[in-house]
Parts: sequence; structure tokens; C-alpha cells
Amino acid sequence: MNGQYYSSASGPSTSARRPGARRRSWSRLLFALVPVVLMGFCPVAAEESPWSPPALPAPSGDTTDGRTIVQNALDFMGGHPDLAFEALVTYGAVQEDGQKIHFDMLQRVAIRLPHRLFWITIFDDASSHSAWGSNGDFTLLKQPANIWGKIDVPPPIAEAVERISTEYKIDVPFVDILSGDPAELWLGDDVLTVDFIGPAWIDGHWTDHIAIRKPGIDIELWLRQGEEPFPKKIELVYTAEPQLPSYTARFRKWSTKVAEGSIPEFEPPTGSEKVEVVPIVGN
Repeated sequence: MNGQYYSSASGPSTSARRPGARRRSWSRLLFALVPVVLMGFCPVAAEESPWSPPALPAPSGDTTDGRTIVQNALDFMGGHPDLAFEALVTYGAVQEDGQKIHFDMLQRVAIRLPHRLFWITIFDDASSHSAWGSNGDFTLLKQPANIWGKIDVPPPIAEAVERISTEYKIDVPFVDILSGDPAELWLGDDVLTVDFIGPAWIDGHWTDHIAIRKPGIDIELWLRQGEEPFPKKIELVYTAEPQLPSYTARFRKWSTKVAEGSIPEFEPPTGSEKVEVVPIVGN
């Protein structure tokens, strides 16, 4: 069992298929799923053909300043207490012999501020990690191990996410979005440059392509043009690592409405085992 998640007599997992602590820390830089069917919070809207772009919309305002474009997206997302999205993620890892390999995962997230959160991560070997946050309780479930545990956390979602990601080293999808502070990653004091690269047609939408450089990491954002400037794609390259590992997320099914009751309640699966979840001490 993965020591980052649970304390158990069975000991840590040594499976090469699951991301280890080093690989997990990469995805936690992002703003970084028991298969549960989530209905209602991610409506699927009809989209244009992804390879038939219409004419670019007429420019409005200062559309070539990278910081302004990013700040507009931050203001838009920060103005909505409900957010839900799905992301297809590919992340790189390096084996001991230097071979660079990649893994895929599907992540679904729903949040209703100030106290409700759900996510599920489905890995490419069909295993999954799921989490429920509600009013000071945080529940984790790993499948197919069929084990779960609870953590007492502060009721506000931002504080709960901060605790489980820092004290328990739990891999929270897009932690900066869920903690309410993507601006720190994208426009913080350590950011060296924020450049507007140009318009780009991504998965059925015109986007603004932004390149951000900060010590140890290059970030690319593709932010939807128009009234809903959600991210359509994010790319990270970890320049401090000699093998330049990368992380790519392609977003779809964004929604600013999470209907009451659409976030599932946790029910222990049949035959599951409850285990203790403990903080990680030191490194």
C-alpha cells in the first residue's frame, strides 16, 4: 500500500506502474476517480469540429499582453464558487536506466465552495483514487485495493486541500485551483516572464497561447478566448531535472454550475477495509 496515503501493516507498494512520490510531486505543481458516474455537474455541450476553426474573433482590449490575459482567466475562475471539469493527463517519468516513459490518467473534479469537493483519478491501468471533502471530513478511497480512510481537516476547501497536500503528501489534482491560488503559480513573484505567443485552435476553441518561465519550470497555457476563459490545455516542463520530464493536461467539460446533490456521497464499498491515514514526517 502506498505510504503516501495510508498506514497499514501490508507496507508500501513497489509497483512500477503507479507514480511514486517523486513523480507525484510534479503534478502537485498544477492548479495536479472508484469509478463513480457523476451526473449533472459536467454537462456535455455540442462542440464544433476540432479541426474546422472559424475565423478569429475581432480583438478587444489589450489581447497581446500575457499577464493581462492570464489575470482575466484567474478573475473569471475566481468569480465562480462552483467549478467542475474533466482533464486528460499525460505525465512523464524517468526509469533508473534513463529511459523516459509516459503514463496517462483521466481526472474529474467538482467543487462547491466553501465546503464541498469531489475528485476521481483513473489511471491507465484502471486503478483509481477518489476523494470526498465535506465540512471538515476528507475521505480517500483506493481501488482495486478497496481501502479507504478519513482525515479531519478545516472545513474551508482551500484550507483542507492545503493540509492534505502538504502534511499528508496526497496528490491533489490541480492543487492550485482547488486551494484557490493559481495566481501564485502563474503570476507569482518568482515568475520571470509571461509571453503571449499567439492564437491557437485547441479542441474546438480559439485560445490564447501563453508561455510562462520561472526557476525550474516552463509553463504553457492555452486559455479560451471569449467570455469563459477556461484553460483548454496546460503543459509543464521541469527544466531543473536533467531529463526534462513533462506534464500535459487537456481540459474538457468545464462547468460553472454544480447542482445540489450532484456530488456523490461516500459509501464504503462492499468488503472494503478502513485504514488509518497518517501525516508524512520529514522528506
